[in-house]
Amino acid sequence: HQKPLNRFLYIPYHSYHPPGMVRGLVRGELIRFARVCSREADFVVRREAFLKHLHARGYPLRRIHEIADSVRYADREQHLRDSEANDGQFICPWVIMSEPLARSLDLRSLKRELCEDLMRVNPEAFRDMRCVTAWRRPSTLSQLMSLSWQR
Repeated sequence: HQKPLNRFLYIPYHSYHPPGMVRGLVRGELIRFARVCSREADFVVRREAFLKHLHARGYPLRRIHEIADSVRYADREQHLRDSEANDGQFICPWVIMSEPLARSLDLRSLKRELCEDLMRVNPEAFRDMRCVTAWRRPSTLSQLMSLSWQR
């Protein structure tokens, strides 16, 4: 999700930041996209838009792609696991449509119950799991029609 007022004003390429910071910015954002996008197609769309915004800020396409090619969606599970913030825990994303009904539910309790149920089913597999909530905007009518025309 991108806020409508987001101007995508990433640090200009020719600023006085060290080269490692530029590489870290690109890799970090792409890893974040891999973590939050549950479908590869969504990751590809976000990746291409991000690279376009960086190019508009003066980043050379060759350099951008050189860094971007080091982050693959196929490594998503590893990206979900490898984080100092989660200490190797498996992150279980719980994607919820952002609708008025969902906002009125006690989602914290429901999420806790879901995680407890998963632990009961297979304690070994879900021992180091951390459940997180991700909100998803509902599809618009034009998006649904566009999808039906593609089929």
